[in-house]
Amino acid sequence: MRVPLDDHMLNIDIEDSTNDVRHMRYIADPASGISSRVKISGYDIIGMSAVVKPHTYKTSAGDPKVAEGKRTTYSE
Repeated sequence: MRVPLDDHMLNIDIEDSTNDVRHMRYIADPASGISSRVKISGYDIIGMSAVVKPHTYKTSAGDPKVAEGKRTTYSE
């Protein structure tokens, strides 16, 4: 009772590790939702939103055949 109430946002990021945006892009489904079975102890779930955005990495991912500093963008 003495602790102030605050809000928290749980982000779940999903990204394909193989296909970059040239080969695959996610599309948000406006009809998606949260299962009524989802429960987080001590919290009330009041909503959700689906957002698709690009995520760019500046790395060769350890591949010596790829130029250093190469950027690769994935759908997230």
